[in-house]
Amino acid sequence: VALQAAERGDVGMLKYLIKVAGTGLLRKSRSDGMDVARLAAHKGSMEVLRLVADNTELRPQLWAETCKIGCTVAHVAAQRGDVTMLEFLGRVAGVAFLRKPRTDGMSIARLGALNGSLEVLRFVA
Repeated sequence: VALQAAERGDVGMLKYLIKVAGTGLLRKSRSDGMDVARLAAHKGSMEVLRLVADNTELRPQLWAETCKIGCTVAHVAAQRGDVTMLEFLGRVAGVAFLRKPRTDGMSIARLGALNGSLEVLRFVA
């Protein structure tokens, strides 16, 4: 339920789930490694990412690498060309987090370039 709510960007439902079931439900991930934070990044939901960042029990999801090649929330945001999300992640997680490449060497700059996002390249420069 929490993963579907995150994918829809439904912060109200996520807050309700935290209230009635605790954060454990929101800390679970799918078999492919997608969790609340990554689903929010994939769908462009800043509201869900803010909820995760503001909750000390959920915040580690922002820095977690859940895919087999070391994808972070920043990689997902860069792939979508979402500079606003990258700026937010830089503020809450730091520049070193943004510079961390995947295990295959792919950086957020390269992901931005591969997806034709001049905005991501300007952000990184």
